[in-house]
Amino acid sequence: MKLKMFKKIHISVLQLFIIIPVITLLSLSPGEREIDSIFGRDHNVCKKLHGKVLVYLVFVETADSSPWTDFDLNSTVDSVKYAIKWLNETASKENIKLDIRFNSLNNNDTLKVIKQKLSGQITDLIYNKEGIDKIDKWTNKIIKIKTGEKSRLQLITKLRNEFEIESVALLFMVNYFYKEDFIFSFNTTNNNDVEYSILSTKKTNLIAQDLLNLFGAPYLYHHPSTVNKRDTKQLNKIFSTDVMANTNADLRNLTIGEITRYFIGWTDSLNEEYEKMVKEKPKI
Repeated sequence: MKLKMFKKIHISVLQLFIIIPVITLLSLSPGEREIDSIFGRDHNVCKKLHGKVLVYLVFVETADSSPWTDFDLNSTVDSVKYAIKWLNETASKENIKLDIRFNSLNNNDTLKVIKQKLSGQITDLIYNKEGIDKIDKWTNKIIKIKTGEKSRLQLITKLRNEFEIESVALLFMVNYFYKEDFIFSFNTTNNNDVEYSILSTKKTNLIAQDLLNLFGAPYLYHHPSTVNKRDTKQLNKIFSTDVMANTNADLRNLTIGEITRYFIGWTDSLNEEYEKMVKEKPKI
């Protein structure tokens, strides 16, 4: 199975058969440093990863995706729950108060599958503004069908009030498990709309990466779509056990390193040398 992963700053294609999504973000109070705004630290609905956080899943079938079987639905939910458990436990070890909760009080609603055609493939549409606009409209249609709310923004506003929480991570799950894995994030670095992700994976480490990226954590491997190439060899060497640097490792053996802790708001300081290594600017 070919692995694709996406980063969330600007649509990026990853080597090692990984595609990484680029993101745009609706922000309430952006960070003060230039690098904060580049990666979306302390932005939008997913600001700092602490306190109460709601993960809201939407299962979707497109014309070219595989149908969701009961096994696929339940095993995906299990993977999401495991990633959440790992993040909560890791935060506790760092003396961070974090309570990530899952989705909905109604499991039948959580597992409801929405069928909605998309004119084009997700992995192709993410490379230009027209394609991203199509994805934005598509996800809003899905939200209206599933919840009755007119848009992602209205749904997240309702959920924040209903659950009395600040942060909502909105994940659209599609089933390309037997073709490729990917994680794409949108709206994480600007003020245009609320952030969200589209995922096709059951891998707990990729799900954890996606959630961390929504809260500003950069992927610690090379993204060919960036103008300034980062010192990824050094990053991988120094942070070899960081969840943001690994695409296939067992989540139980991974950690949240210094760079990741800074961008998700677990610390307010970042080593200047690490900042130089991680800094990048998108081509578009």
